[in-house]
Amino acid sequence: MTFMTINVFQGMAVVLVYSNPLFKEAIPEEILSVATCSIILAIVCVVFGMIASYVIDRNGRRPLMIISSVIVGLCHVALGTQIHLRWGPPWFTAIYVYLLAASYHCGAGTVPYVFTSEVFLPEVKMEIDSNILTVLLNLSLFRLYLLKAYNFII
Repeated sequence: MTFMTINVFQGMAVVLVYSNPLFKEAIPEEILSVATCSIILAIVCVVFGMIASYVIDRNGRRPLMIISSVIVGLCHVALGTQIHLRWGPPWFTAIYVYLLAASYHCGAGTVPYVFTSEVFLPEVKMEIDSNILTVLLNLSLFRLYLLKAYNFII
């Protein structure tokens, strides 16, 4: 349950929802279109999710969650300060979005689902998964509040 809460509070939903305006601001349309940037983001998410499934077996869940959560936090700080203070070139925004997505999907985006499939017996797995999904639905309502708060901040 803690893994799922960490998953929600890392803010990837906000980044995915607002990736188009971020890419529009970061990369001129003549160089790379917003649609292409979004496709690259989806590829990054899928590839690093697959890498995470290999790294989980090799290194374990705890180091993966800790390291990726720290990197996600640093990316959020860098992305937020880049958006508000504009301390670097605009393409830094796109780099931080990609780095954020990669680190999220290497840790908190993958580990909770692997964890639930490894820990529980097959006889009780469906019931526990349904309880976890119920809690996730409630946490998803919190994601909606995060999206509204982000829109208000900008």
